Amino acid sequence: MVSQSTITDYSQMGDDVTAKAVCEASGTVEGFSATYEAGKCTVNQTVGLVGTLDEIYDAQNAVCEATNEVAKPASSSGSSESSSKSVKSLVELFQSPCAESNSGETVKVTGEKSDYICASIDLGMGMTTYTWAPAVSKIEDMDECSQSWAIANPQKTYAYDKSKKQIYTCSMDPESLTWKWSALGAALDIADDDEEDGDEVDNLGSSSSTKADPSETSTPESSSSSGPKEKVVTFEDGIMYTSTYGDRVRTFFNTVDEYTFFDDNKETKDSSGWWFSFDDSADRGYSTVYTGSEMGAYTAEIDLVYDWEYNGEYMEAVPYPYAAIGFNMSPSGTSVNMSDWEGMCVTYSATKKVAFTLKSFGDGRSSWYATLPSGTVKTVDLAFNTKTFHQPSWAIDQKISYPTFNGALSSVLAIHFKYSNDEAGVSCPVSLEGNCVTTSVNSIKIHKIGKYGACSN
Repeated sequence: MVSQSTITDYSQMGDDVTAKAVCEASGTVEGFSATYEAGKCTVNQTVGLVGTLDEIYDAQNAVCEATNEVAKPASSSGSSESSSKSVKSLVELFQSPCAESNSGETVKVTGEKSDYICASIDLGMGMTTYTWAPAVSKIEDMDECSQSWAIANPQKTYAYDKSKKQIYTCSMDPESLTWKWSALGAALDIADDDEEDGDEVDNLGSSSSTKADPSETSTPESSSSSGPKEKVVTFEDGIMYTSTYGDRVRTFFNTVDEYTFFDDNKETKDSSGWWFSFDDSADRGYSTVYTGSEMGAYTAEIDLVYDWEYNGEYMEAVPYPYAAIGFNMSPSGTSVNMSDWEGMCVTYSATKKVAFTLKSFGDGRSSWYATLPSGTVKTVDLAFNTKTFHQPSWAIDQKISYPTFNGALSSVLAIHFKYSNDEAGVSCPVSLEGNCVTTSVNSIKIHKIGKYGACSN
């Protein structure tokens, strides 16, 4: 194993205490360590360690948080031709929409001294996702692909090879179980920057702009040789999850169908939709989450564990407790564009409030969320707007530069049902020091998830 270090100047934050805290957050994951001194944050990373999904998520969050804390968004440059558009940083770039309307657009990122292209990725079954990707002369110009590199560089795991007109992804090969740059689909008919002006530049990726709903496609007479010949599940119109879907969610970005829905990821190359859970153990917390199935619902019991400390002004929960369940939206683990969705719906019950969270690319831990009230089984429709969704108050107060809501919608990684002290609302008066509440339990049952309005059908 080898070690590599990254040094970042945090002095421009102007607050040494906050800068130190943000720096040290980058070192809370196994395989990473961080030290802060004289305005400089040094992150040491051991290459070759294999971490859990939760550890990888936390590492990505820590890197994104550090980047977002330090970077300051530049003012808008206004409309311009794609060939002349530029931004200062990746933070500013990923706040810019990457969608069907600007697929193939190239933007120069001056802080990176490189070009990025709005790449469309054909997921099959008429579905397409969009993301900003480095545009290089040839894929060999990119850094060597490894798990540790992907963790440290989550915004560079897709790349566009100009010479081959091909999108590549840095990911683990399911056959060899090694990390490498792999080509996605067929070569793309994209004009180079130096081609004559008369040459038309096609959209990057999908050969058709029509996005078909998998539920509207014709049913195959038989499945592929690797899958069963009979349906294993029957999709319901507009429904993402119901108890008949087992431990998986139909995200509408899945590449699996009614015949292959439960097949192994290695066979389908699709890891989307599987339920998972995470807790605050990566932040040295002791909260827990237990999941299962019961009476036509996916269930989770979350137990927040508090350790109260007096910080000189008030009793503070250290670490801040949280736990959640959720599922990834994309087959490849990258982001998807949900900008054209009216919203989502959920039928659920919960003994305490729950945060319905859109985990998006580059949002650190300041994801946009809607609050689901506690109570018996109910169905709610959640419109995708800023009246329904908001960011944590602490992020707003600190004026941290995280994605706008539209930016978040264009780069959704996962959906989380999260329970933290934001929802629990537990406090500890100084007078009760030594006798404070130490736990808060939330029992959650998810009966149905779907597109806006579908859960009531």
